[in-house]
Amino acid sequence: KLAWFAGAFCAAALLFALGLPMKVSLICCGVLAAAAMLLLLCCRKTGRTILLCLGLAAGLGWSAADWRLQVLPLERYDGMEAVFTAEAVGYSGTTEFGTSTDVRLTLGARDVKAVLYGGEEIQLRPGDRVCGTMRLQMNGVRWGEERVFYGARGYDLRASLRGAPAFERASGMELRYWPAAFAH
Repeated sequence: KLAWFAGAFCAAALLFALGLPMKVSLICCGVLAAAAMLLLLCCRKTGRTILLCLGLAAGLGWSAADWRLQVLPLERYDGMEAVFTAEAVGYSGTTEFGTSTDVRLTLGARDVKAVLYGGEEIQLRPGDRVCGTMRLQMNGVRWGEERVFYGARGYDLRASLRGAPAFERASGMELRYWPAAFAH
């Protein structure tokens, strides 16, 4: 029985991820939940149908809520170029065009995980801070496969350094960065 609910939940989340509009998903969520309740009250022999309806409703509702809480607050930063301060949570790695570093940005009252791209002179360790002009871009809005690539790694944004940034080296290795240091 759990498989019917879980399968419907996953199918609904997949539909949402593939582009089902927010309003349509919320309407479908309400209709499916109401249908499940009506089936529960009227026809007790339709257990699988009820589980499918509840799974679809829960999947659409969860996806819409997650989108509203996680993605919508970041949309105002998409394409913004301003001075930001980021703290490295990993070591810089070499890319085809320079370096990339996992960082934590504080935007408003929220910390977000981002990947920071910069020139070859950017060599950060966990705990280092970098301050400079950065261009922020959201993941997955217009970028095809990168939506899966960055999202699966937990990145909320991509940041590209512009100009010469200022660095502040960490005075020591904090306990929270030890796993990154051991993995390096």
